[in-house]
Amino acid sequence: MFLDEIGDLHLYNQGKLLLFMDRGIFNRLGGNEDLRANVRIIAATNKDLRQELKKGKFRQDLYFRLCVVEIYIPPLRERKEDIPILAEEILKKGSHRIGNEKVLSSEALDKLLAHHWPGNVRELENVLRRAMVSGDDHKIITEAIEFYNIAHHPSSEPTDAASSVVFQKYKEIVEGKKSFWEVVHKPFLRRELKREEVVEIIQMGLKEAKTYKKLMKLFNAGKTYKDYKNFMKIIRHHRLSS
Repeated sequence: MFLDEIGDLHLYNQGKLLLFMDRGIFNRLGGNEDLRANVRIIAATNKDLRQELKKGKFRQDLYFRLCVVEIYIPPLRERKEDIPILAEEILKKGSHRIGNEKVLSSEALDKLLAHHWPGNVRELENVLRRAMVSGDDHKIITEAIEFYNIAHHPSSEPTDAASSVVFQKYKEIVEGKKSFWEVVHKPFLRRELKREEVVEIIQMGLKEAKTYKKLMKLFNAGKTYKDYKNFMKIIRHHRLSS
């Protein structure tokens, strides 16, 4: 049984779900007969359930009952290498539905890769669906890719003293070929750099690198898969992606 957006379940219904998971017994709506079901529960949410626990919006007993195997799927902005594959599949399905084959131009794909994707895969689907119906041409061009209601994310242009520090650190890494760990991570742990400044440095790098794997190389943070896992672990642990 797949339960989507489990983080939005009302506390009252959380109790009912917990009871069902413990006993495997339920009643149909309007019925009085006890029925049994032996199912495996798979739940998904876009919320941080640990934070919901602290706010009292999610039951601790249900959380530990559900959290047997946890799979974390990074937001789309952290796995931009998936965008070409996802876009191809979305366009394939959409083309079949409208009876007109659509493909992305290389420039349009570059525009998708440069976007921050606050709405994740759902936003990608909406952007491509909108582009598919905006013209009759076989190929989707850059002008057909439009982003609506997107959240602001840090600019790469230095605007004040703090941004000047950010810009200098970025130049040390990229132009000076120094390591992210020495230039940014250690000063951040010593509280010489603010979290917001580190986020801005990372966003500047992403605008050039497009993906976190390429960002790791741009920031001289390592070359192996183990290095990449460590790099992403630090970013997620300290919430360094905006």
